[in-house]
Amino acid sequence: MEAVFLKLLNMSIAGSWMIFAVILLRFPLKKAPRWVTCVLWGLVGIRLIFPFSIESILSLIPSAQTIPENFVHMEQPAISSGIDVVNQIMNPVLSRQFAPDPASSADPLQIITYIVSVIWLIGMALMLLYMVCSFFILKARMRTAVRVRGNIWQSERVRSPFVLGMIRPRIYLPFHMSSAKMKYVIAHEKAHIRRHDHWTKPIGFLVLTVYWFNPAIWAAYILLCRDIEVACDESAVRNMGVDERKSYSMTLLSFGSGHHTPAICPLAFGEGNIRQRVKNVLNYKKPVLWMLIAAVIVCTAVAVCFMTNPKEKIQKVDALEVAVKEAILEYWKDDREEVDFQCESHVTLAELSGERTNDKTGKTIETKEVYAMVCEQSVSYDEEPFTLVGASSMPAVLSFDVASDGSYKLTDYWVPQDGDYNESSIRERFAALPPEVAEEALDTQKYAVSQIQDCYMQIVEHGGVDTDRVIEKLFDVIMASPDETLSPQDIIQAHPVEYRELIFYNDYTVQYIRSKIKEDKVSGTEAEVMRRILAELTGE
Repeated sequence: MEAVFLKLLNMSIAGSWMIFAVILLRFPLKKAPRWVTCVLWGLVGIRLIFPFSIESILSLIPSAQTIPENFVHMEQPAISSGIDVVNQIMNPVLSRQFAPDPASSADPLQIITYIVSVIWLIGMALMLLYMVCSFFILKARMRTAVRVRGNIWQSERVRSPFVLGMIRPRIYLPFHMSSAKMKYVIAHEKAHIRRHDHWTKPIGFLVLTVYWFNPAIWAAYILLCRDIEVACDESAVRNMGVDERKSYSMTLLSFGSGHHTPAICPLAFGEGNIRQRVKNVLNYKKPVLWMLIAAVIVCTAVAVCFMTNPKEKIQKVDALEVAVKEAILEYWKDDREEVDFQCESHVTLAELSGERTNDKTGKTIETKEVYAMVCEQSVSYDEEPFTLVGASSMPAVLSFDVASDGSYKLTDYWVPQDGDYNESSIRERFAALPPEVAEEALDTQKYAVSQIQDCYMQIVEHGGVDTDRVIEKLFDVIMASPDETLSPQDIIQAHPVEYRELIFYNDYTVQYIRSKIKEDKVSGTEAEVMRRILAELTGE
């Protein structure tokens, strides 16, 4: 149920963008035939009804999935609205308010989503009940109606003419109506039937029933009902002269006040903004060709831009970052047979831009130097989960020539000397930078853990490592026949290798611990050990 609600919520948000566009277009389309805006509302309905849509680079929808499918299960709940400012404002709040509490088995976001989903179902059921009851109550009131001719009926219980029924629609009129008024009323109601409005309006209300929680869709339904009435007026008076349009307007005014039938199912003659409808009737002019062509263009543009989803944005990777990564892997390339995978993680400490002169051509070449802390690891997957074959962690300086097309060509890869000359060589190479950058380069432990965690993530993803199985074994070793006198911290300190591995698995360890605590599968000392490791990784 929650998944269905979140899917509909995403569809509702995407549809709202189209609704706002149609509302804005109503102003420049004020003099266009009103059937144009009815068509636009029909496109909105299609957008809201169908759960799928094609992708297009022309789409103006910021995001087709503002709320991710796994939203309620995310460690750090976040939305993707397609608008950076909105994301920057909302996501910290969502993360702070709804992040799962590892000490609690209840996830507040899942509870809230469930409650909201139940409220949505109740609201939908009430609106459906109201629609059905309104229809049958009105139908029961019309049992005493008398047929005039064809599908035209009269009843003493009718105050304002309307159409009722979807399969065999009937026109209901009040008694004591003059033949002159009847002529205009019947013309209007027949226009409704001819335009299939007796289908359009109930379908529109059903859509509103599903999306009752969205104010934009309420606005769309109200405007749709108004536009339907105006479009029918235009259809009815299309071939009328000025005097007939005046008489039609007087008939509108006579039914424009007093008691109205329920506005959900029937199509009543006196519905809508009567003053505006009268004004439109009196000023009606047949649309010219260019206006019809413009209307078709507008409808097509709206369909292309708002009925399609935006193409998934390909993350733009910084060309320099790619060049640095490739240079590191090439420099530390390990051709040994036992090496199945090689990865790197680097932290850029500083960048220096400059230029040099090409000795052969005399041309000036733009240069870039990247000062970084580099971690490299080579692994074999022969033994589960993997075996570390080689590793290094040290500062490096990568020098590049920058081509006119923005690409980077490595010209030098510098690493510090070993032994006693290590510190002096680093300080000498980093001399052009502020002293604190050299201090960072000398502190080989500052980024060590985070870089190894990054490498582990790459190793896991590349090798398809079953992290739950690995982490479970590590905890089994830690908790194997523990001395009951030892505290949780003492137990951790007694297993430094296993503890270090759990830290290196980082997010995988966090996910494992949270799932165990949430499912109440651990307790006592083991639970406390897990909570201490979780606190170390997350700061919670």
